[in-house]
Amino acid sequence: MKNILYIIVMVFSIGCSDFLNREPQTSIAKNEAFENIQNIELAVIGCYNSLLENQSLGKEAFILYPELKGGNLKYGHNIGVSTQNRWRNSYEFNHDKVDEDEITYSTYRNAYSMMNRINNSIHGIREYSPKSESEKLLVEQYLAEVLTLRAYLNFYLANFYCQPYEYSSNAQHIGLVLLEVTPDPLDQPKRSKLYQTYDFIINDLDEALTLYNQDRVGVRKESWLRVVAAKALLSRVNLYKGDWNEVIKWSTEVINTSGLSLVANEDYHDAFSSHNTINTEDIWTLDFTGVAQEALSRIIGVNREQQSEFSVTTDLYDLYDDQDVRKSLYWVNTNTKDTLTYKYNNDETTLTENVYRLVRLSEIYLNRAEASARIGDNVVARSDLNSIVKRANPNAEDIKTSGEALVEDILIERRKELALEGHYYFDLIRNAKDINRADYNGVLNQNLSFPNHKMILPIPNYALDYNSNMEQNEGY
Repeated sequence: MKNILYIIVMVFSIGCSDFLNREPQTSIAKNEAFENIQNIELAVIGCYNSLLENQSLGKEAFILYPELKGGNLKYGHNIGVSTQNRWRNSYEFNHDKVDEDEITYSTYRNAYSMMNRINNSIHGIREYSPKSESEKLLVEQYLAEVLTLRAYLNFYLANFYCQPYEYSSNAQHIGLVLLEVTPDPLDQPKRSKLYQTYDFIINDLDEALTLYNQDRVGVRKESWLRVVAAKALLSRVNLYKGDWNEVIKWSTEVINTSGLSLVANEDYHDAFSSHNTINTEDIWTLDFTGVAQEALSRIIGVNREQQSEFSVTTDLYDLYDDQDVRKSLYWVNTNTKDTLTYKYNNDETTLTENVYRLVRLSEIYLNRAEASARIGDNVVARSDLNSIVKRANPNAEDIKTSGEALVEDILIERRKELALEGHYYFDLIRNAKDINRADYNGVLNQNLSFPNHKMILPIPNYALDYNSNMEQNEGY
């Protein structure tokens, strides 16, 4: 068993950055990594672990990066020099010195390393011949999960390294390099068009939905991908694409058939602040139980030292009225005036929190609200929006706007409800909005007008050096 685990680690350690030193994809099926169902399960677990073990993905890319750029976070009074140096370029939209930008480098490198791990697993699973009907069902389930992981990763790579869908007519601008298998060492793949990138993502999710046949069991089933997560991701991906009918279709599927429900007002604070807690609207979470890494509670959350390296901005905090239950998720340090969040709440013994929420039901209501408003269905849009508004404050007045005013109300509510969960910046740029950060303590680029090449990251130089067909993003 020890030798098998070693083989699996070696197979999955191949990274896209090591362009001349990669094992060809065709050799994967010849080794022991996928010779039985137990090893396939280990391979799938390894794909999930990539999100947990890579701080530059699970914590940094998905949460800190968009919250700093969008204006929900700023430097705190207790920020360390190393943290400030690491995040300065992202906060200040100053990615022009590509080789000196750690976030640009680590996000791209680690994401494509994970992509190779996923693609090796997809290939190995497709090649495996199940020995029984029960094995066949397991193989299909595992394949569904890794296809969903690949879709999720490609979606976020597109958000980081490609201009949003509406940037050009029919998304004809440059997209991602799309990899179905780990590239051969001599391959020089080209970047796709963005519409092709989205087609690829949606096709993976569509195929996954034909394969899912069970939900994982146990106290942490929300940490495994399942049918409801794939449908929720289709809702999100189509929202970014602007395919409003598809957003409504998949959102309605989740809302009507998942068995999930919005957390009640009286339960809201505990549901989103209690350590090690899954609530009634969690669709997919990252479970950091037993994972040793610096936690978000030490960076933006309330912790036993009552100080963090970043602070919630005043314009975000001031959006909540005093009767809004969501305001209870913030704490203001009276000495430093920094505002911290209870959303990332640590265990005082381990100093790590257990749950990051990647997808939850409130987002799906807001997705359907926005899509409905875009097609002129104000009744559904207001109903979904008011479900969130009045859950937060039962005494709030009903939203009665329409047209663009209703869309703006929905976007404001998205900022309030999904704050510090990695949405706001992407909501701005997918809607072709300028970046205006009222509470800002950086030096450069406080505000940016859309469109702007600085709104996405450059391709790291090492990726250009290894691949003569790789195209740099415009402006870099």
